Amino acid sequence: MSKQNIKRLIFFAAAAAVGLIIANISPPEGLTQHAMQFGGIFTAVLILLISQQFTDWTIMLAAMCLLPLLGIRTFEEAFSAWSGSTMWLVIMVFALSVGIANSGLLTRISLKVLSLFPATYRGAVTALTATAVVLGPLVPSLSAKVNLLAPLATETTVQMGLPERSKGALGLLSATYIPAQIASNAWISGSAHIGLMLMCMSNPGVWNFVTWLKVTAVWMVVIIAGSWIYSAIVCKPAENVEFPADYFKNKYRDLGKISPKEVKAAILLVLCIAVWSTSSIHGMDTTLFGLIVVCLMFYLDLFTTVDLITRVPWSMMVQIGGLLALSGCITSLNWSTYLAGVLAPILSPLVQNPFVFVVFLIVSTYIVRFVIIDQLACTVIYVAIFGALCASAGISEFVLVFCVFMAGMVWNTSYQNPLINATVQIAGGKYVPFAEMRKSSYAFMVIFLAACLVSVPVWSIMGLL
Repeated sequence: MSKQNIKRLIFFAAAAAVGLIIANISPPEGLTQHAMQFGGIFTAVLILLISQQFTDWTIMLAAMCLLPLLGIRTFEEAFSAWSGSTMWLVIMVFALSVGIANSGLLTRISLKVLSLFPATYRGAVTALTATAVVLGPLVPSLSAKVNLLAPLATETTVQMGLPERSKGALGLLSATYIPAQIASNAWISGSAHIGLMLMCMSNPGVWNFVTWLKVTAVWMVVIIAGSWIYSAIVCKPAENVEFPADYFKNKYRDLGKISPKEVKAAILLVLCIAVWSTSSIHGMDTTLFGLIVVCLMFYLDLFTTVDLITRVPWSMMVQIGGLLALSGCITSLNWSTYLAGVLAPILSPLVQNPFVFVVFLIVSTYIVRFVIIDQLACTVIYVAIFGALCASAGISEFVLVFCVFMAGMVWNTSYQNPLINATVQIAGGKYVPFAEMRKSSYAFMVIFLAACLVSVPVWSIMGLL
């Protein structure tokens, strides 16, 4: 038997043993035996996720199946995430991204923006940051934006003659990664992650393009400004460096005339943003409209059925559905109420002060993410613990979910954020290996904390705190 299979057996046995012990504990007041059985399943799932010995979607699918098998939930309830609009919002975002990426429009927009700035290090940082900001609301996929811009950052590094593992190389890549991967979450059209956050909230229907931007605009400005300061000033190379003034202009010129596919993608993209940003006026469901545009993209040859099958992460959808099923049980089986009652005497002082509570949520998430590998699972746990406490203190679910989920995007280790490994490789690997890119994670932690603290007064004015 291989070492991997031995590890799997050990972790599976440990998860099953702990789960069975919890499931058979006599329920305390306020909980039922079904609640204890669910507690056993939930704990076993966490152990298996943390072990990293099993594929996440298989764990979540098995958990969803156990809920009806044990009579804890019906089949319809256990798999209800697939009938909700939020799951389809995430699918729609990924499908739209495939069509837009296939058109070549992203490359054209990126090179055009890059060609407008001075051919200096600071100019390059500003250009890369500006390009990421422009693409923010236009491209629903974070990975599409990051993986398009990362090679451009490397090309600029080479043209400037910056050495491998240098501060300048790190600054250029960070100028693309932080604005594209982090700041884009201020736009409901700019990130599939927003759909995941909405899934963790009990009232996702109140959020649309405009309402989400209102509560994230100040946060976004601080993230972008902080990223620019870090990349342009902290990471600035000691020597003055430049690259050919017409470098990106020539690359843009080499693209030739705009293609019919780019025109189609641009029209559909503008149409989507126009409809999404005015949904409060016409009342049209943004997810349904986006799914109609996905169908149009197929018949306009922007993507194929094979693209839809292979480039939309369906295994992630199964994983998300399982987490949502478990998240729903936390509330319906009274675990959230029970935990709030037990933890209230300890945690209530934190909830009373918005600044202290936000700092606690963010810093504790930074620490917890070393152990809880799955970012969404980490958020679900925090919602289970703090959801009822926040409700009683008049704190919106948005603050809880947004702070925890976004703080969970750290990349202090390679296993915390899968996208960072792909980004480093796409950027060439040798100029900014992961050991160097990790430094930007520490910068992100400071910038993100500052952005949320600056947003606290805004959230208070809006009634979220």
